[in-house]
Amino acid sequence: MVTPPVRGTVVAVDVSGNHLTIDHDAIPGFMTAMTMTYPVKDGRQLERLSKRDVVTATFVKNSGQLWLDDVRAR
Repeated sequence: MVTPPVRGTVVAVDVSGNHLTIDHDAIPGFMTAMTMTYPVKDGRQLERLSKRDVVTATFVKNSGQLWLDDVRAR
């Protein structure tokens, strides 16, 4: 399952660990708005991000795992 793009604000970036903490909007029928740390499979998506950047991303859920993909600064 892949969600539509969701908007959020970067709270923290962990490039070495491939994790992004974002304060994101709700995704109707999937997840409420929250601030949480998520894995990012392709760490290159994190290289140019900084705290307080506004981003869009999609959530991917597969085999019980959840991660962010297509992370883009706006």
